[in-house]
Amino acid sequence: MPPITDYQAVFFDLFDTLIRIDQEKFPRIRFGGQERPTTAGKLHEWLTAEGFRIDLDKFASELINVWMEISREKADGHLEVSAITRYERILPRIGVTDPAEIAWRASHMTRMHMGYLVDNARPVEQAAEILDQYAAKVPVALISNFDDNRAGHEIIDKFGWRRHFTSIVISDALRLCKPRRELYDLAAAETGVAHGDAVMVGDTHLADVKGARDAGLRAVWINAKGLALAEGQMRPDAEITALAELPRWLPL
Repeated sequence: MPPITDYQAVFFDLFDTLIRIDQEKFPRIRFGGQERPTTAGKLHEWLTAEGFRIDLDKFASELINVWMEISREKADGHLEVSAITRYERILPRIGVTDPAEIAWRASHMTRMHMGYLVDNARPVEQAAEILDQYAAKVPVALISNFDDNRAGHEIIDKFGWRRHFTSIVISDALRLCKPRRELYDLAAAETGVAHGDAVMVGDTHLADVKGARDAGLRAVWINAKGLALAEGQMRPDAEITALAELPRWLPL
């Protein structure tokens, strides 16, 4: 694959492309015979302090069930479901029936959970330098699948990266997920660059390679796990194993 030299904008994914969540810093609970890092224990502690009586294992199981339900819904049409929805659904299962109470408790639980994600977000190696370098040359956009728009912006501001982005597109704000082309269309419109002149950089093949290529962009795949593509799967325009390798394939 030759380097891509004739680009006019770079679009970046967020999670596992520019940042990672250090889940080992999350509180741990013992569930299903294993010790796991999760916010479920802290959420359970808060509910218990509020007078609810629910077994921790049952609560964690219900959280998993809701997460699986929502994951299936998101896969059908790639529609985003806001993070608060998982708590709006679990609260009636533990006895909360008043709509107003569900609304404020779900909001509080969402902020608790997202607080851990924001606090434990870490930039990948050379992420700040990469953003500095490309933003000095061309318009740069962020396109992220993330179910909490507010927390997504908090992560961006945590590292002082807002100044780099001409466009910030987070799936929660659109209620649509990559690979839906609407996310790419919005970033292209806000950067003022034709789709064919933009390059998407991300770690997820479906979202960041197939989605981008289907929308008319070129794509650089960060294939950190060395996954092999099946015959017929969309090929990226370049493939790297870490963000730090990007300038080799997308020369500055």
